[in-house]
Amino acid sequence: AGLVVLIISLVLDIVYKTRFDLEYLGWCMILGAVWMLGESKLRQLFVSNASILSNMCFFVVMICPIPILFYIDSVQQGRYRKVYHVAECITCVNCVLCTALQVLNIADFISTMFLSHMVIAGTFLTVFITICRDLIQGTAKHYKLPLIGLVAAMIAVMLEVTAVYRVVSLSGIFIALVVLLVVTLIQTMDRIRELELARQREARESLDYLTGLPMRHKGEALILEKMQKQGGCLGFVDMDNLKKINDVYGHKVGDHALRLVGATLTECMKNAVVCRLGGDEFLFYLPAASEAQMSMRIRKLFDSFRAAKDAAAETSAASLSCGLCMCRQG
Repeated sequence: AGLVVLIISLVLDIVYKTRFDLEYLGWCMILGAVWMLGESKLRQLFVSNASILSNMCFFVVMICPIPILFYIDSVQQGRYRKVYHVAECITCVNCVLCTALQVLNIADFISTMFLSHMVIAGTFLTVFITICRDLIQGTAKHYKLPLIGLVAAMIAVMLEVTAVYRVVSLSGIFIALVVLLVVTLIQTMDRIRELELARQREARESLDYLTGLPMRHKGEALILEKMQKQGGCLGFVDMDNLKKINDVYGHKVGDHALRLVGATLTECMKNAVVCRLGGDEFLFYLPAASEAQMSMRIRKLFDSFRAAKDAAAETSAASLSCGLCMCRQG
């Protein structure tokens, strides 16, 4: 379950180009799984050397604050990141110190376990204080569902780390992590819905509803980005006689003529950034184009538009004007 959650979160990170709380929860679940395997009555079916799993349980106890801190930091949107970084450094120092003492046969894990317990207690106290502060300031309402699962998980961890060698059939950590998984999945679905709504809103605001091309602001930004990287040809295109068509045949026919311009530009200027400046004006930038290539493309553009607009008598008055400017990189 931890691996599945981790894979899903990484896919979501790639798709939406942002981090999800699921990723840190996946690491928490993997640590919980190692703990449960070390406690299991069937552990020797998986690993013949039981002492290895026992040591893994100690490692889980030592490093478990780190994914929990990453998770709560993500849920709290980084408001207490500096404080959590200090707690993470203390956790790492404790892990290195206890491991060194074990390797050097100075003190085994069980005798240094009180240090790990103190680190966990200090970590949870820090998290508890930040949560109380968020509750007082009213910012905790943004993560009230994960808060329930997080409190349950912290209580389960505190109860179980004090009994490292206790063999149980069902771990309380398992129950707590399942609760945390459910509430995090609910919150993740809500966040995905918000991201999709924001993406749709941005698309509506940046794309021309009539032609489907980028509007002026977005189009000019895309063209500027291309011009900085590669030389080419900048083209300004006007559709002539739009007012005449609107006056005689109505705006619906005028809109159809504008759609023809957009479609013809997209078809004839492949690999170009094309946008609508507004009204009957269009703009395009074709990278890595020579003057000879542009002459051919413009001829094709005019011929294609002439054939498309002459297909209906209402749009036959339309024509194109174009101005070109050869550009160097930058």
